[in-house]
Amino acid sequence: MGTLDTVRQLVLDRSAGDMSGAANYAAAVADATALASSLDCERAEYVDITVKITNAGSGPLTKIFVVGRCSGAGQPDILVPTDFSTVNTESVDTATGLSTVIAYQIEMLAAVGEYTFTMPVRTRWFAPVIWVDVNAGTRAQVFCYRRA
Repeated sequence: MGTLDTVRQLVLDRSAGDMSGAANYAAAVADATALASSLDCERAEYVDITVKITNAGSGPLTKIFVVGRCSGAGQPDILVPTDFSTVNTESVDTATGLSTVIAYQIEMLAAVGEYTFTMPVRTRWFAPVIWVDVNAGTRAQVFCYRRA
């Protein structure tokens, strides 16, 4: 059963390899380096996500993109896109009814550091997708903290 956290949980460790440099959400979902582990959020209402940049790479990195995914499946597989739906599906075209996935975008204020923001929990499982605009040499860790 899910629990609330007393310390943050490491969900993606790219400290020894480049972050995903996917061009968009569809490409990021197909890139295992962008997929964070899923968390059981049964009693949580929010997840704080911290992206800890330890090396800004050769670009250097200027933007971090994050899309929250949720699932009500029994044991969702982060590698199976149909096991998840997005938390931040926005920008619905009223003529077609089609929606666009809008990623949270973090503008870098410094070369390295921690960037934290909060996302709502919509179902039992939560798994963020994280990618950057310049990935060559960009190293980071991603943490989640489940809270009420």
